[in-house]
Amino acid sequence: KVVLDSNVWLSGLFWEGEANKIIEFFERKNIKVIISKDILREIANVLNREAKFQKFISEKNKEVKDVLRKIISLSMIFYPSKKLVALASYLTINHKLFTINYSRRLLCL
Repeated sequence: KVVLDSNVWLSGLFWEGEANKIIEFFERKNIKVIISKDILREIANVLNREAKFQKFISEKNKEVKDVLRKIISLSMIFYPSKKLVALASYLTINHKLFTINYSRRLLCL
């Protein structure tokens, strides 16, 4: 199971680079990424607020809802049972180290 942060989605959909390679990999392999309504809402807010994204979207004759549809088509929406506030800058799950920004919420599956 993979959850991508809103920053990865936005970078991957609008610019070339590592985030774009991740999204293309999941798309090629038909692997669904797990996403929550909170992450979708955050993406929608950024797309509607930030001029740079509005410019990219309008240049492609698209709308915010088209970008959100693309994300949803690559995703499986889940509903977290709890929301936790991160208390440390690092988290280890199954011996893998993940970086967490302070005050970011963790979504429990």
